[in-house]
Amino acid sequence: MSITSDLPIVSRRAPPTVAADVGRPVSAVVTPTVGRSAVILVVDDDEGIREVLSSFLKLEGFRVLTAAHGVEALRTLTQQPVSLVVSDVDMPIMDGLTLLDELKRLHPEVVTLMSTGDDRAQTVVEAMKRGAFDYVVKPFKIQDVIQTVGRALEHQRIQAENIELQGALALYRLADELHDETNLDTIVTVCAETFRVQARADRVSIILTGEGGGKERTWGAGIGEKLGRDDLTQTASTVQQTTLVSEGRVHRFITQTEKNESISSLVLSPLHTPNKQLGWLIAIRDGGRPFSEGVRKLAAVLTDRLAFSVHNARLQDTLEGSFRSTIQAFVTSLEEKDEYTAGHSERVADYARLTAEAMGLSAELVERAHQGGRLHDIGKLPLPDELLNKPGPLTTEEYEALKRHTTYGYELLRPIPFFKELLPAVWSHHERWDGRGYPQGLAGEEIPLTARIMAVADSYDAMTSDRAYRKAMSHEEAIEELHRCAGRQFDPRVVDAFITIFRA
Repeated sequence: MSITSDLPIVSRRAPPTVAADVGRPVSAVVTPTVGRSAVILVVDDDEGIREVLSSFLKLEGFRVLTAAHGVEALRTLTQQPVSLVVSDVDMPIMDGLTLLDELKRLHPEVVTLMSTGDDRAQTVVEAMKRGAFDYVVKPFKIQDVIQTVGRALEHQRIQAENIELQGALALYRLADELHDETNLDTIVTVCAETFRVQARADRVSIILTGEGGGKERTWGAGIGEKLGRDDLTQTASTVQQTTLVSEGRVHRFITQTEKNESISSLVLSPLHTPNKQLGWLIAIRDGGRPFSEGVRKLAAVLTDRLAFSVHNARLQDTLEGSFRSTIQAFVTSLEEKDEYTAGHSERVADYARLTAEAMGLSAELVERAHQGGRLHDIGKLPLPDELLNKPGPLTTEEYEALKRHTTYGYELLRPIPFFKELLPAVWSHHERWDGRGYPQGLAGEEIPLTARIMAVADSYDAMTSDRAYRKAMSHEEAIEELHRCAGRQFDPRVVDAFITIFRA
C-alpha cells in the first residue's frame, strides 16, 4: 500500500442536517456537491488503497464511493452521480486511461484525478491529453491527495459558474425580450423552455396560482408529464431535505431517496411580487449529475423576472377586460338612441374583421379593425335623438351637425390611452378615396387603413339595413354600389377583399 500521512487530518465540515418542514414555498435545489459534501469515487484494484483513501476523504467531510476497476466505476456512476473520480492507471478489466475516455464521453461534467506508480512523462502526458485534471504519483501523501482534490473541485466550481453565467445572460436577454409581451401563455412557455435548456433539466413546470378565484394553471417543458401542485406536494414529502438560511431566505436542498429513485435532482423556486405569491418553478433531472447551487441562483433570477412579467400580463388582462366592457357599454348606449340601427355597430365590426382577415393583415390589425368597428359611430352619442331618427331627408344644417359625429367620437376617446389605436377608425371612416370626404379631406392611402376598411363595412351595412327615411337594399344591389364607387369613394383593394367574404 503506497500511502503515507505526515499531517493530521481535521474534519472541516459536518454533514448537513435534515429538516422536515415542507409547508411554505421556498427556493430549493437538489445537490450533493456543496463544498466538502461532494461525492468522490475512488477506483483502484488495491483494496487497501481504496479503504485508506476512502477513510481519509470521509474525515474531510466528503462522501466517498469505491470501485475495483473501470467497469465497476461506470456501473456505479449510472446509479449515483459523483463530482470527482480518483482513478488508478493500471487496473484489470478496464484500465484508468480507458475509464478516463469513457468518463469524458458519458460523464463530461465529472473531474478526474489519476494515480499512478509510473511517473514516466509519457503516461502523465497521455492522461492529461485525455482530459485528466491532474495526477498523483505513488507512493503519495494523503495531504497531497486532499489538496489536489480541493483544487480539482474548485476548478469544477469555476467551470460551472462560467456555464451558469452564460445561462444568466440568456435569462436576462429573455427578460428584455419579454418586457413588452402581454400574452401569459407565451411568457410562461418561453420561460419554461429557456430554463430547461440553460439548467439542462429533463422537465420544467411552472405553476401559477389562480387569479381572482380562478383555477390554478400549469405549463411544462421537456420529457414526461408536467408537474402540478399535487405532484409538488408528493415530491416534497418523499425526498430527503436539507434546509439552510441564505440572505434572509430559506432555501431547500433536496436529495434523492429510495422513495423517489427516479429523481436525482430537483429545483423549487417561488414566483412572488412584494405583496403576493404567484406560483412556483419546478425543474427536475431524472438522472445524471445533480443541479448545482448556481442553478438555484439561475432559478431565482428567472422567477424574479417572470413574476414581474406575470403580474404585468395579468394586469393587462384586467385592463383589457375593462376596456372591452367599456366598449360594450358605449355600443349599448348608442344603439338605445337609434332604434333603426340596433346591431349596426356589431355587424360593422364583424364585416371589418372578416375584411381585414381576407386582406391578410396581422392579428393586431384584425383586432384593431374589429374593435374600431364597434366604436366607429360612438360620436353620435351627443347628437339629439330627433336628428338620428328623423324620417325624412336632413337639411343642410342637420347634415353638417351629423357630420360632426366623427370629431365628437375622436374627442370622446382621445384622452383614454387604451383607445389610441382605434381613433383612426372613429375619426376617418367617412373620408373618401378621391379626397372629397370628411372631416379632413384625406385621399387615397393618406386615409388610415382601418378607416378605409370601416368605410366599406359601414356603407354596406347602412345600405342593407332599414332606415327611418328608406327601405334596405338587397345584398346584390349593395355589392353593385360598392363596385361602382370603388376608386372614387372606396379603396378598390378593400372592396375586393370585402366581396370575397361572401363567397365562402
